[in-house]
Amino acid sequence: MSQTTKPLPARLKWLIRGVRAGVVLGALFLLALSVYFWTNEALVREQAPFLFGLPANLIVINDLARLLGALGELPWLMITLFAMWQLWQLFGQYRQGLYFLPATLTRLTRFGWALLGVTVLGSLGQVWLIFVFSLGSPPDGLWRTVGFDTGTLWAIFTSVVLLAVAVVLSEAARLAEENKLFV
Repeated sequence: MSQTTKPLPARLKWLIRGVRAGVVLGALFLLALSVYFWTNEALVREQAPFLFGLPANLIVINDLARLLGALGELPWLMITLFAMWQLWQLFGQYRQGLYFLPATLTRLTRFGWALLGVTVLGSLGQVWLIFVFSLGSPPDGLWRTVGFDTGTLWAIFTSVVLLAVAVVLSEAARLAEENKLFV
């Protein structure tokens, strides 16, 4: 059950290659974009009002704000890269024809947890950035905000469903293994 003896169909090979290529390109893009954004003061100044929903006249962008912004983004970025690594490994196992092994299902579970972490940290990171960019504004201009939009709630729901699917598949694989021992 854990390993196929037939070669993978061509469409599945292409899907696996596509996902793995997307993971590599996505990781490189995220890293490059983060470095480019935080090292480019003009870009931060131009995009911050749109990205964070702050009034442009209350945004204070200086070297400290950009440093704190970049540092605040690091946990989100690291968990995102961890999630991508789990996908890379998961689809590498699929490429080998390994589908319901504990290690494969562990990768799926870790991806689900990482997706949940990315979602929550993304929202907290947004709050952090709003605080950082309004830090040097007048006292009545300091912005504090907490909230989840429907996209965030949908991502949390999707993460929880993915985790539930991983648990069900793990249990199914365990039961199949037990049944195989009785036969």
